[in-house]
Amino acid sequence: MSAAFARRYRGATQSDALIQFTADTQAMEAAGYRPVAQTWRDEGSELVLDVAYKHVSLAPRSIDGQPVAADERIASLRRVVGELRRYGWWVEHQSDEQAVVVMGHGLSGATHLAHGVMTLATIGMWGIVWWVHYGLRKPRRRLVGIDASGIVLGARYEPGRAPSFGRTFSASGLIDLPPDAAVVTVYAWSVLNSTIICEVEGDQPPAVAVKSIDLHPKEYEWFEVYLTANPGPGARLAYFVLT
Repeated sequence: MSAAFARRYRGATQSDALIQFTADTQAMEAAGYRPVAQTWRDEGSELVLDVAYKHVSLAPRSIDGQPVAADERIASLRRVVGELRRYGWWVEHQSDEQAVVVMGHGLSGATHLAHGVMTLATIGMWGIVWWVHYGLRKPRRRLVGIDASGIVLGARYEPGRAPSFGRTFSASGLIDLPPDAAVVTVYAWSVLNSTIICEVEGDQPPAVAVKSIDLHPKEYEWFEVYLTANPGPGARLAYFVLT
């Protein structure tokens, strides 16, 4: 699909066309598109709804230093959160500007109780096992948002404290692609055990997949993105890494 396109929904009544539109919009949003314009008209015995869709960028960027429009930031945040859901993150809280996403559910109350009983029975020695188990299963909470310039941010979130992006746990960016690109190497901080979202943006974006992640812990870290087709002129790779 291109960055913008239109679809047509027909029905004997307005409700018939809207039912088709509602079902299709859900699929479009999952694919990264949102409706931006709607027009009704009569065509014989049918009512026709023409809808224009626009691609929602994972990494919107300002033009000539102007802030990214609020509706674009809101749509992009929803898109990023939707992609994170696919990788196992669940949403604890979400607003138009920020979202708190969590990986893992931690230890259940019953598990804590069992560990407590074993710790008492072993005069505290089992507490080491309890502590290690808790550390391995401790949920990761991250605050995700998009700033005025369109940069996707992720930071550690601690309940009870004011949300802040002072210390980021993410990396994001846009990379211009050669028209014949097949493999793209992206250098980013701390990609090990991270969630990596990539997408090619252009008139005819090919599907992309993260084939492998190669690390050099002392100097730099990177991952490779393999493209299933040549991106063509003017295409860019948008990426977001959440640790």
